[in-house]
Amino acid sequence: MRGRWLAFVLALALGGCALPGWVPYFGKKKPEPEVARPATPAPETAPATPRPRPVDRDDVADRVVAVVNNDAITLGELQENIAIYRQENRGRVSASEEELQKQFLGRQKVMRRKVSLRISVTEQEIDRYVADNRDKLEAGLSYHARHILIVPDDPTDAGWEAARIRADVIRTQIRDGADFAELARHNSRDASAKDGGDLGILKRGELTQEIESRILVLGPGDLSPPFRSALGWHVFRLESKDVLEGEGLQRARQQVKEILYREKYEARLETWIKEMKDRAIIEVRM
Repeated sequence: MRGRWLAFVLALALGGCALPGWVPYFGKKKPEPEVARPATPAPETAPATPRPRPVDRDDVADRVVAVVNNDAITLGELQENIAIYRQENRGRVSASEEELQKQFLGRQKVMRRKVSLRISVTEQEIDRYVADNRDKLEAGLSYHARHILIVPDDPTDAGWEAARIRADVIRTQIRDGADFAELARHNSRDASAKDGGDLGILKRGELTQEIESRILVLGPGDLSPPFRSALGWHVFRLESKDVLEGEGLQRARQQVKEILYREKYEARLETWIKEMKDRAIIEVRM
């Protein structure tokens, strides 16, 4: 009987069954089921306030505020362009910073990135422009000259001839070392006589073409031969003149670069605006 009992218990154990608690030696009494009790709520704690990270000005400036055709525009770029706009239009800008930012998102900064930064002027282009427009460029150069005007005492042929001879004598005196300014003060009938004949710094085109052409063929320090105009007989001395060489040439080349850049900018801007109208996708993130 005991053998059968042990076989029954082993069968239960090997079969993975829990032995009843009343089985001696083998079974364990099941614990009494616990009655579910309401959980005591944990005391509420205030959420930890994250410590603010110091604001990095570079991080703010690099924040993307708009994307135009996948081209990012940062806040720093936008603010820089608005500052330039305010400076150029001082006293005429009444819009707030926010209003200007919204206006500029679709305008000048995008134009700079899409237009200005894609334009260049080569040295070869400048050389070609200078060669083709030399006369035009020289028209903006200046020169310094002195002048003596001899007016005939009477309008007859004899009076004009006497004035010519007098002008020629004065020119010879200057060539021999006489002071131009002194001779101008005592003999010239031009308004510049009180200043020793000094005409000051002149821009090309300020005097009549008839007179200016006589002056500009001279080299610095040279005297013109006496020549006649409706006013009388003139003698000029060229003190100095700007030419398209050295510093004068460099200034002219810089002007040419600006001219060519402006032409390219306007052409590129017109093309870009047309492209933007055709396919612009603007995403504003402000």
